[in-house]
Amino acid sequence: MSYSLRARLLLTSGLVFLFFFSLTGVILDQAFSISVKNSARERLKLHTYNLLTVADFMDGSLQVPKYLQSERFNHPDTGLFMVVLSDQRDVVWQSVSSQSSELYYGDLAAPGSWVFGTATLNNGKSYLVSNYGVIWVDDQGIDQNYTVSVVEGLDTAYEGLGRYRFQLVVILGVLGTIILLLESVILHWGLWPFKRLARDLSEIKSGRASQLAGNYPRELLAITDNLNRLIESELRQRDRYRKTMADLAHSLKTPLSVLKNVARSEELIIDSENAERNDQQLIFQQVERMDALISYQLKRAVLANDSLNRKAVSVNHSLTQILTAIQKIYQDKAVELVVDVAPGLNFYGDENDFLEMAGNLIDNAFKYASHRVVLSASQKIEGSSKFLQLTLEDDGPGVPMEQRNNILKRGARLDTMEQGQGIGLSVVRNILVEYDGELRIEDSSVGGALFCVSLPIQQR
Repeated sequence: MSYSLRARLLLTSGLVFLFFFSLTGVILDQAFSISVKNSARERLKLHTYNLLTVADFMDGSLQVPKYLQSERFNHPDTGLFMVVLSDQRDVVWQSVSSQSSELYYGDLAAPGSWVFGTATLNNGKSYLVSNYGVIWVDDQGIDQNYTVSVVEGLDTAYEGLGRYRFQLVVILGVLGTIILLLESVILHWGLWPFKRLARDLSEIKSGRASQLAGNYPRELLAITDNLNRLIESELRQRDRYRKTMADLAHSLKTPLSVLKNVARSEELIIDSENAERNDQQLIFQQVERMDALISYQLKRAVLANDSLNRKAVSVNHSLTQILTAIQKIYQDKAVELVVDVAPGLNFYGDENDFLEMAGNLIDNAFKYASHRVVLSASQKIEGSSKFLQLTLEDDGPGVPMEQRNNILKRGARLDTMEQGQGIGLSVVRNILVEYDGELRIEDSSVGGALFCVSLPIQQR
């Protein structure tokens, strides 16, 4: 299963950013929470100090104004309460806002000290509690210990904390998304040389280039240089192989031609002895068989079917060359030829391959046609793919349905063919395999066989 390098880098970056932003969010939230809590405590302290400035111990009791400076103490159910407790936890004084509320005031504070805490009542509401211990001297000069308790609802005390957290999540999320988008753009730009490398390799495969050229980054120069050397080595090796096979086939073809001529001469001399004539005919047939095999291997050797050396070949020009030669060969047969070739068609590969493939199909059509051959070439589009379609029709005997699969069967050996059957379709089939093409055999509209070749093409 293939994977995307860009996707892996994005996923890794995304996980790193997620961890970083999560950690950043936690740190910022904790810092802001501490700041909000400290601010709430300072605010409760300020309320306590305001009370101490207006309170006094007179006539044996603590005297505190009914209404305080902060209006929230002067109205019920405002969420801010203040009471003064004796050392016996008796309520000595309470604000108007506290008179109808049942509150928990926490532990009493020692004189001069602060005690902070939180409390949750039966109604489910939570409160922040601030207690401060203070000493007032009564009329007899005796110290009286009191605790000033200020209570505020957490939703009011920590007002803005929830909103801050929401905004923090939104901001970090948007920032992370922007950074990931920028990372995606950076990765696209950074990995572009790899895409260009793949495109240049495709150009080499299609025949529009012979090597990797261009200004690649230093990190890729070692790869491109080695690939160019590998391509050059492969081309030289294939060229040596073709030349060796061609030389071998030619070397074998010469003595076989001599044997065939001698056998034919001997056949003309022998007139009376049937046994010797049969033996001579058998030798002649086997020599012809060997000659056909050598011809087949020779044609396979000279086919330049490697994908590293493909170029644009004009279909119209190549077909014109083939038809000029074929019409001279079959000029005595008086075959009517109908040609319909779309202009501007190109075959991307070696010209010899196209000439060999089209030449064999056209030769077969003329060989078996009675009076008429129809040749057409066009471009066919299927989705995003383009194909060169070459069609040959004749009005000959056609190809029986039961034999079509055998003709097109891959891996069929030449030495299994019946006597007299040519090697043209075998060569055509081998070429099509190299170019990812296909061959269909159907009934012709003019009465014989229809051979249709489809080859993938790439245009500039």
